[in-house]
Amino acid sequence: MFMLTMGPGTNLAYPDICEMYVGESTSPTICSNTGTSATTSPTAYNVLVDCMPAINQLSLGLMSSGDESGYLGGMVSAMVDGQTEYIIGCTTILVDGVPAQRLTSVTGQNCMGVSPNTVGNCLSPSQVTVLTLG
Repeated sequence: MFMLTMGPGTNLAYPDICEMYVGESTSPTICSNTGTSATTSPTAYNVLVDCMPAINQLSLGLMSSGDESGYLGGMVSAMVDGQTEYIIGCTTILVDGVPAQRLTSVTGQNCMGVSPNTVGNCLSPSQVTVLTLG
């Protein structure tokens, strides 16, 4: 799979179950949650792939979108437009001593140091030059 960088990659998580008002009560609603790797920080600034810093397991996507209709927050994390956390990476390739992230890496979305509201993965590559096999 292709290594992730701060290029235009996309993370998708579905279903992202959030709460919203329906009349006088609240109801869970299903949303999709999308994050981009371009908003990721901190990255490995000394490891460049296609002139972009590489993403490792300590990196966080600073913002995700797509679940704004559930404006009362997620059922688990109580967040809307939260961070994207990279959960599982490529353990055979280390970037700055930490597992590298690649296409199809597992992500937790809408989390900020707490358990993620939904689990997703990286669906579109941020570069197509370097493969992380292993």
